[in-house]
Amino acid sequence: MGKFAVSKIISVKKELSENEIIRLASAVEQKSEHPIATGILQKAKELFVAIPATENFSAITGKGVEGTVEDRKILVVSPGYLKEKNMNLPDGFKSDERETTVFVIIENDLAG
Repeated sequence: MGKFAVSKIISVKKELSENEIIRLASAVEQKSEHPIATGILQKAKELFVAIPATENFSAITGKGVEGTVEDRKILVVSPGYLKEKNMNLPDGFKSDERETTVFVIIENDLAG
């Protein structure tokens, strides 16, 4: 359709629900003007997720965004960021050229 939308939300932490992943991602993305941010925020609205405030927002050029949400450092980043930081991709992760994948990192720990 020519616009970004969330097609899947996958938590890699048993204690985090898919709604919590989108809640934290949307909190950081609400300060971004990137088209991916629009898709994430739309998904949060569809799920009736309350979006918390974000502090210390900054863009990571070409790789994503970061900010502080509820006293935790949250990043929404590309697979390239994970590779650059020597972080392992989740087991079973497969790239699909039809989709743009972003990862949510909470306090330097891959969450979803």
